[in-house]
Amino acid sequence: AARKAVCLAQTELEAEAGARETETNQLNRVLREKEEELETATCRIDILKRSIRDVERAKSDLEIELAEVNSNLIKEKKQIVRAEETIAELQREAAEKNKARSSNQDVDRLKQSIEIMKADHAEAIAVEQQRSQNLTEKLNTILKERTNLD
Repeated sequence: AARKAVCLAQTELEAEAGARETETNQLNRVLREKEEELETATCRIDILKRSIRDVERAKSDLEIELAEVNSNLIKEKKQIVRAEETIAELQREAAEKNKARSSNQDVDRLKQSIEIMKADHAEAIAVEQQRSQNLTEKLNTILKERTNLD
């Protein structure tokens, strides 16, 4: 009977050991699966870290490019302001030159008018001188006739 009890205990222990072995195998399988999941997650984390570094590098490059674009934009705005100032100055100069041309044209017109007036007056003077000479001659003739009559 003791032998039977020992055999029964041994059978129970073997069954329990088999159950424990099965449980251990299941736990080992679960452990391997979790290790694989952990490895996969670790690989994903490494990939994401690389992606983050790439994104940060690209962001840095874009920030540098943005700073350059802003700098160029400021330079271009300054050039536009200078160009507008130059255009305004040129327009003022052109207006002054037009005024000068206009004044020169006015002066030329006045000179022409003066020349025409001089010519008209010279002609009028010549006519008046001729008339005066004719009258002087008539008066002299009349005077001579009267002196001859006396």
